[in-house]
Amino acid sequence: GMMEAVLRLKKLACIAASVLAVTLLQGEGVEPAEGANCSQTVTNISDSGSGSLRAAVAAVTSGGTVCFGIGSGQQTITLQSTLLLGKPMTIDGTTQPGWSSNPIIEITFTGSASGGSGIDVTGGNTTIRGLDVNSAPGDEIILNNNGGDTVVGNWVGLDLSGTMAKPNKASGIGVSTNNNVVGGTTPADRNVAAGDRKSVV
Repeated sequence: GMMEAVLRLKKLACIAASVLAVTLLQGEGVEPAEGANCSQTVTNISDSGSGSLRAAVAAVTSGGTVCFGIGSGQQTITLQSTLLLGKPMTIDGTTQPGWSSNPIIEITFTGSASGGSGIDVTGGNTTIRGLDVNSAPGDEIILNNNGGDTVVGNWVGLDLSGTMAKPNKASGIGVSTNNNVVGGTTPADRNVAAGDRKSVV
């Protein structure tokens, strides 16, 4: 009767909630935070392949935005080589579901990443916002070639707790071009650089 139907619905709702919880724990993609104008969305923590940060950067159109929808809350993406940003774009860590004020997307580099910098910005007119970047062999972030870049609201050389250094052997943010903005006057735009040999050069 009616009571059995209600009990069946409750059981189905519990099963659906459990499946959703397991899916999110496994890092499956979800929609980024509302209001984001996303050209590409990162949906997993893989170094490469469909849904990865590297694939999103390669596929984003010039001037587009790379957003994050990797489950919810803190996620660590481990890269084995330099992430080259060869065209104008925005990479916005604040779009990750669960973000409120501090970075919750960590981009870290393994010891096997040879030589160069972590994130190498060569396309110009690029914005990097709301990320935790650490452990690169060279500079964590380097602004090369065209200039006009913006680096705001990032943690550089720290872990996601903000209390432990995860340094490289060079600069936190290296700048070799003109007309860039690194940090700002509001708390949301300030970068925290610690642990690396030099903070910003």
